[in-house]
Amino acid sequence: MCGPRVWLDQLPVERVLAEFPKGTILVQGKARGLDMIAGYVGELLGFEGRPCPVDHALDGPWPGAGPARNRRMLKREHPDPDGVYVDVGIAFKLQEDLSKGTAGMSQLLQSAHPKIEYREVWWTGKELRIHREPPV
Repeated sequence: MCGPRVWLDQLPVERVLAEFPKGTILVQGKARGLDMIAGYVGELLGFEGRPCPVDHALDGPWPGAGPARNRRMLKREHPDPDGVYVDVGIAFKLQEDLSKGTAGMSQLLQSAHPKIEYREVWWTGKELRIHREPPV
């Protein structure tokens, strides 16, 4: 899961995550904004949280630390040590174009092997739109 650091609204995150069963593994970067809200909502829904914050010893200094963390996070979880693959990758956006960090993570999700179902969620403040791309 990825999204902008300026994300403030919990409602669309609740609506999207409510589609998944209790025990779902939720992986996010533990950045402010969407990541933290998703982690909180996932906890309320009984998900297994797997946050992956930037570790400067592994990811280097800013501004490259975020993209490095994203690559490390996907590599760690797809597949993770227990052999489970990421099934669905979700990118949240507040505008027509994805924020820079979210766009980078979205590209990683869309180019992952084996393929991951990719969903792009656009929240206008009033309307929630979800675009789904099944794995090919």
